Amino acid sequence: MKKVGQQLLAASLVLVGGIAWGQQAVQARTSYTSPKSFRHTWYHYVGHGKYDKMTFSKHAYSSDEYAGGEHYHEHRKFKLFGPSKSGYWSLYGIDQTAGAGNNFKVTTRTFGGKRHAVLNNYYGYYTSDITHYYRFKTHHQ
Repeated sequence: MKKVGQQLLAASLVLVGGIAWGQQAVQARTSYTSPKSFRHTWYHYVGHGKYDKMTFSKHAYSSDEYAGGEHYHEHRKFKLFGPSKSGYWSLYGIDQTAGAGNNFKVTTRTFGGKRHAVLNNYYGYYTSDITHYYRFKTHHQ
């Protein structure tokens, strides 16, 4: 009977150690500072001469967006998880405990023969609906 108790204790320690290690791995990928490549003002053309605007600073972001004829403004501190295998960072509000979050990655595109940064964004798990934000209003397509 003692041997069974020792085995259960050993199995419990391994399980608890595995859970703790897994949580440390997730925490190591959490950041409250945006990557330097994000720290700009980005624009997305929505039509009728209007642009969505997103601005990243070191520890916060602001957005001005148009949806359904309405204008929305948001400013908040954030936490980032990632990057994922595909290079995206998941952004959540600093106190957010649930929700899908926005996902961001900076890539480059060629405009007028020159390479320019592009902020790619999708919400939740909708990877087929990626919105592109550009550093300059003149780069919309």
